[in-house]
Amino acid sequence: MRNIKTLGAVLTAALALAATAGTAVASAHVFKATALGSLSGKVGTQTFDGVTGTWSCAGGTVSGSIESLESSTQKVKVQYQKCTWFGYVLTEFSPIEYSLNANGTLSQLNTATFKILSLGCTVTFPRAANQNLGSVSYKNQEGGVKVELGLTGVTYENSSGCSPTGTFHGGTQSGTLELKPSMGEMRWE
Repeated sequence: MRNIKTLGAVLTAALALAATAGTAVASAHVFKATALGSLSGKVGTQTFDGVTGTWSCAGGTVSGSIESLESSTQKVKVQYQKCTWFGYVLTEFSPIEYSLNANGTLSQLNTATFKILSLGCTVTFPRAANQNLGSVSYKNQEGGVKVELGLTGVTYENSSGCSPTGTFHGGTQSGTLELKPSMGEMRWE
């Protein structure tokens, strides 16, 4: 009788563990595609807020490639366009490469800069300091995925032409990106 009770307790524990493990696996999000190939898209209005004020970008382009039919991350290159800061046009904005995590974060893959040449101001977004930023959410749309950025904790460095100068943490970024594969479809699940 004692062995039966022990066996019952072991089976109950095993079933509970199996149920928990099944839940953990089912909750992991992924990007799914029906074909490998290039990825393109557009940038919706973006707003970057920090100690130096607000920068706004009114558009841009997204590019990348789908290298796996199912992945927890998707790499993209974003070229922001039509950017302004206190009425000054940002004359140069280098592309930023991101790794989008399907579970809701983003990591920067390169160091990127905003420049206002007339002021001698350069704002640098260092790659190493901008990892696992949240929050990022996803919505499926026809053939592709819409990415909604609500980033906090963005780190940036202001050069001597900017005011104030130095390294700052806690910047924010909001806006949208739209991703669409050149062949087939892409979804977030």
